[in-house]
Amino acid sequence: MIVGLLFDLRPKTRREELFGREKELAELYSALARYPLIVVAGVRRIGKTSLLKTALSDLGQPSIYLDARILEEEGYTRRALYGLVSEELSRIGGSWLKGFAKHVRGVHVGGFGIELDWGKRGARLSSLFKALDKWALNQGKTVIVAVDEAQILRMLSGGKGRVNFTQLIAYCYDNLSNIKFVLTGSEVGLLYEFLGLENPESPLYGRGYKTIMLERFSRETSLDFLRAGFRELGMQPSEQLLGGVVDRLDGLVGWLTLYGYTGSEEDPQVALEETFRKAEGMVKKEINPLLQHSNYYRPILRALALGKTAWGEIKREVINRLGRFVSDSQFNRALMSLVNLSLVEHNQNGYTIADPVLREVSRNL
Repeated sequence: MIVGLLFDLRPKTRREELFGREKELAELYSALARYPLIVVAGVRRIGKTSLLKTALSDLGQPSIYLDARILEEEGYTRRALYGLVSEELSRIGGSWLKGFAKHVRGVHVGGFGIELDWGKRGARLSSLFKALDKWALNQGKTVIVAVDEAQILRMLSGGKGRVNFTQLIAYCYDNLSNIKFVLTGSEVGLLYEFLGLENPESPLYGRGYKTIMLERFSRETSLDFLRAGFRELGMQPSEQLLGGVVDRLDGLVGWLTLYGYTGSEEDPQVALEETFRKAEGMVKKEINPLLQHSNYYRPILRALALGKTAWGEIKREVINRLGRFVSDSQFNRALMSLVNLSLVEHNQNGYTIADPVLREVSRNL
């Protein structure tokens, strides 16, 4: 099957593949010139990883890219984190890297790459970054440490043998002028809670930083994206059809890309329903573990899917569904948890479900 650049389901890595994010890309470049810490935030499937990877590729500066989602599979341990860092250092390779790394305690350089000793007396990430900063200074470069879905790192904090990543960032912020961090997060509330940038108890409190918030594509940008993607494939679906797709998928580029990918191998007329079938399966897989954590999540999401937006009417719907008393504090704690997870949005018009596919799934919870 032939798929164009825009409808490739993998995260974008080149400027010519990245659609509609010129402003955010320029904002990220400007922030990297001024701030040691940048946060790229936005709901799932809005294009954070594509923006990040494109910037890292385009800038040409040495970088370490860590996908924190791997920790969910391999465990929230020092060993798993050090494994990710080792893989990145080995990927970068080069005699310069091996030259600086071999002088750091607990860093082993061999024919198959670089390994970090994750034992208690092994490598310290602060020492590793200090050596990397020294190399960068000599070379006139900046090393970018990029962490995707960085809120997951909160699971590493505290406990014997674990790593407090906020302390590591604070150390680098204060002492290493050639190391910069870019952190992305789709669970925005949890990300800011983890970083504690406004919390006096946090190591990062009071540090200057830049937030780049990715928003949904506008209706016109969404239509332009679909037109351009199908044009790459030599296809021209009707404007009426594309308008219906945008109405239902709500400017989330991940779902628009999935529709384009599906429509490239099927009749675009029927591709929307197939897109929703695939997307609903993905969303159910993501939220099913979450729903086990609270009895209130299902009825809250269902109430929102049915069009309830005010705090009080959502709570009444939850009580009707559960058939028992629910205190304000219990309800509010569950609702705010869903907001922190970026599954629910809160604005002046009330509460809504952020993702149109999750909204459909929630009708049947």
